[in-house]
Formats: sequence, structure tokens, C-alpha cells
Amino acid sequence: RRRFEQVGAVGERRAAAAEQRRKDVEQGVAGIKKAARKEVAAKKQAAERDFIHTVAEAMGWEEGALAFDEAAHADLSDAGRAKAGKQHHRTLLAAAREAVQLQRKRLQREGVLPK
Repeated sequence: RRRFEQVGAVGERRAAAAEQRRKDVEQGVAGIKKAARKEVAAKKQAAERDFIHTVAEAMGWEEGALAFDEAAHADLSDAGRAKAGKQHHRTLLAAAREAVQLQRKRLQREGVLPK
């Protein structure tokens, strides 16, 4: 497989990132960085879950609609169920963000919030 070199700033950033990854592996910190990224991702998802539940409670959404239906995805592999669960989370997060935006616009129209 032949790699084409990127030109300009993008190519320089990619080359610098590849060099840093190589140094991290040599120094033995690649695993530590990977674990830290995983921890940050988990904290972010937990915060997003809290946001979804807060919006759902304020908007009066049903709790049953928020839960991921494992039974409906029982025919999928573990990886497939995980992917479907992540998609479910993203869908709920998008709906919660949209609900917040709609409420913000309504409050701006009513003059409660500045425009």
C-alpha cells in the first residue's frame, strides 16, 4: 500500500502526531495516554447521560423511552448491541439538545431571556 504525503499544515500536523505516537510508544506512555482518553470519554458520556435525564425530567419525557431496549437488539452480536446502544445515546442527546434550543427560543420570544 502506498502512502501519499499530505502537503501543507495538515501534512505537518499528521507527521508531528505520528512522531509523537512513536515517541510515546518508545517511552512507554502510550498505554497511560490511552487509559486517560478512555476515562475522559467515560466521564463525558456520564455527563451527557445526566444532561439527557435532566432535560427528560424537565420536559416530562417517559422514563421507558430513555432506556435502551436490550431485548429488541438480542439478535445482534455484542459489538452490534454496543453500537446500537451508542446510536441510541446519540439520538437521545440530539433530542435533548433540540429541546433545550426550542425552550431557549421560546423564552427569548417571551422576553425572559435576552436575544
